[in-house]
Amino acid sequence: MSEDKDPSVINEIRNGGYILYMRHGEVTVGQDRPNVSFNDCRTQRNLSEEGKKQAQTIGQLLTN
Repeated sequence: MSEDKDPSVINEIRNGGYILYMRHGEVTVGQDRPNVSFNDCRTQRNLSEEGKKQAQTIGQLLTN
């Protein structure tokens, strides 16, 4: 079966027309930064190393 006829959900998402909702990957729990500002990502809780891997995996699934 060719990729453009693949009935899998991921290929449907790749073809567009959907809104994909998801939460962030694993974070550094208990390592919140002081003086949190939602306008400055450097002050917010960051992804853990595992969370960064999860984000990369999701990105690869959606772009390949």
